Amino acid sequence: MKGCEDMGFKTLEDTFIYKHLNQGGAITNNVAKILQHGQILKPTNLEEAFMIINKNFKFPLKYKVMDEITTGDIILIYSPANAKIPTSMPFFLTRNASGRVVAVVVVDLYGTMNKETGHVSIDPKKLYTLMESAYLAKLCFLNSNYVTTRNVIISNGSAVYSNMFTRVLNKKYALNVDKNKMHKALFLASKFYLINILGLNDNESVFNYSIRNCPSANPFLIKEVNDLVETKDFENLATFIKALTRTELGLGLNDLTVRNYLEAYIIMYDGSALLALESFPYFLYNVIAVTNGAYLNNQYILEDIVDNNGGKIYADLMNINK
Repeated sequence: MKGCEDMGFKTLEDTFIYKHLNQGGAITNNVAKILQHGQILKPTNLEEAFMIINKNFKFPLKYKVMDEITTGDIILIYSPANAKIPTSMPFFLTRNASGRVVAVVVVDLYGTMNKETGHVSIDPKKLYTLMESAYLAKLCFLNSNYVTTRNVIISNGSAVYSNMFTRVLNKKYALNVDKNKMHKALFLASKFYLINILGLNDNESVFNYSIRNCPSANPFLIKEVNDLVETKDFENLATFIKALTRTELGLGLNDLTVRNYLEAYIIMYDGSALLALESFPYFLYNVIAVTNGAYLNNQYILEDIVDNNGGKIYADLMNINK
């Protein structure tokens, strides 16, 4: 299999977090080992989990997802012992020998194989959510122009993302004591989602979507904050966090660093949610995990953040390819 080129969204390899995790080519090398030496799983390897999925689950995309397994568009794989990847990356896209984009799900992150029988024990809901998220990641990459123009992806997605991002800051800096600080943080986090993650242009439309996530905010204050930041501040997570520390923004985040933000983020949401900070497919994965009740991240704290927005995003993505 060959590496999967950029198909609309920025590639995972272009994100700040991935570059940090992939120092020395650690992830790249392990992905290559997984593709070359991993064991491709058949339904017989996952007989018990598949039986429960087929019999009991009523997710709207179930039949499409299971068809993708049959056609080989979703590949379930069990990694060799010497090739492990982060829990935040339980699936990835690549191209098969004929050049078709396929999604690879790394089952051993949440499943255990009996070496004698080849049977893999895994929670069925976790397995299904991984497969469904991989399926949607593939669709989103192949239809990125469609996805990034959907009002629900833009508005509801930015609402979820901005609240995820700022909750970490609020716990450390008590932003909610000063509503103006909270509104400014929500606004800027919304812009980061729209500009950096969805790749939208920094324009009046992005401003309007972002200010909607700050109910009852002072519009003059938000306009002032908007004038103090530049598009280059949203280039990556590091530039964004550095921008948040500026005294003139009045957020009181002077000692904030990428490192202490990420540490606090992982403690709050779990390491499995790490790539959601910069990559839309993995942000979507974490939203779907909560919506499906799969407990692949910190389900308890994310439930009230995702709330009804997760279901709306999920429903909207079902229209792709219709």
